[in-house]
Amino acid sequence: MNLLTLVIKGGYFMVPIALGSLVALAVFIERYIVLRRARKGTDRISWEILALVKERQEEVAQARCRRSTAPVAKVLLAGLEAGGNRDVARDGMAMAGQLEIDTLERRIGWLAIVAAAAPMVGFLGTVTGMIRAFMQVQTHAGQVDASILAGGIWEALVTTAGGLVVGIPALIGNNWLVGEIEGLAHQMRRAAVELLRLVPTQGEDDGPVVV
Repeated sequence: MNLLTLVIKGGYFMVPIALGSLVALAVFIERYIVLRRARKGTDRISWEILALVKERQEEVAQARCRRSTAPVAKVLLAGLEAGGNRDVARDGMAMAGQLEIDTLERRIGWLAIVAAAAPMVGFLGTVTGMIRAFMQVQTHAGQVDASILAGGIWEALVTTAGGLVVGIPALIGNNWLVGEIEGLAHQMRRAAVELLRLVPTQGEDDGPVVV
């Protein structure tokens, strides 16, 4: 028995599970590509920009930020455009960082939905399948061949297996992407704090940068 036949045996509850698997796969691949591009050269870009700031070449550093598509460059640009005001720089970088995080987290919620819903749909399919199997037992006054009953039961269990096969990878993918985004957020916070230490400031408040 091949995989397609096994899926068909699971009944119509396998349809939303199969659709969920396609959604989860598409979201994971798309977000993986986005995160890979975002992480590419992040440390190098941060080092280049901060080195320019150390040399008091703020205008060159701003130009370098504008040429880069890395999230950390956009965060640092917000700080450099503050004109030396520490409060404005800190708030601007915090806002820019949050916007970048929101962009990176876009559509990841679908993975969490699939991870939670697919097993539940699978369990529902199993329950309804078991109900049908025992209705057959009642209809035939208990005189049902054991092989027929067993066949109905294992077909019902296919939906549970299908839901778990889809839900577990979706959960792992969701957690991995969240971890990668948290890593990028940490890099942005570190670069922002370093920039605040380097830029000549006018404000007095030296509070932390929250990204």
